[in-house]
Amino acid sequence: MQKKGSEGLLAKWSPPRARRLLRRQRLLRRLDALLAESSVWITGSPGAGKTALIASHVETRSLPALWYDADHGDADPVVCCDYLRRAAQHFRGQAAALPAAEPLLTGRLERFLAHFFATFYRAIAPRQLLVFDNCHQAVGMPDFQELLRIAWRETPSGVRWPIASRTRPPPSFSRLLANGWLTVLPTDEWRARGRCACAG
Repeated sequence: MQKKGSEGLLAKWSPPRARRLLRRQRLLRRLDALLAESSVWITGSPGAGKTALIASHVETRSLPALWYDADHGDADPVVCCDYLRRAAQHFRGQAAALPAAEPLLTGRLERFLAHFFATFYRAIAPRQLLVFDNCHQAVGMPDFQELLRIAWRETPSGVRWPIASRTRPPPSFSRLLANGWLTVLPTDEWRARGRCACAG
């Protein structure tokens, strides 16, 4: 498993600078209302401002958040969980308490992920948001979909996931949507006039 250097890791965990982003109060209030009830999947075309909206929300509301910039490598749950462990270590010094993923998880993926995320949420408390940016990079892979489903299933009360993706949730998330664990915020609801200072 190829690991990023320290600069690459910091970039993976760093939100854009919200001071350069547009403040769209109507959209921020809309996101407040949705996140009060469920995790939110924000979908839109490249450059539409998905990342900008979430970053502005985190900063203007002063919310404790862990930012995660997904890429193609995260399609492997072993890779994704390792980066999440290292993020917990970076912010809280808690990586040693998190279970390490083994290279081969065939037949044991669900059990491992359930244990991992139950422990992970305790390690990053009191963060209220776990932001997954550029989720389209990995969500086409079934194992990453399973990771997200279990992560949401284990999410404690008061923790929410804002997700930015160029694509809509895959069909395997239909039950999450039907049960109200996940809400889609589509382009036509949140795209504002003008251009955003940060592509998303």
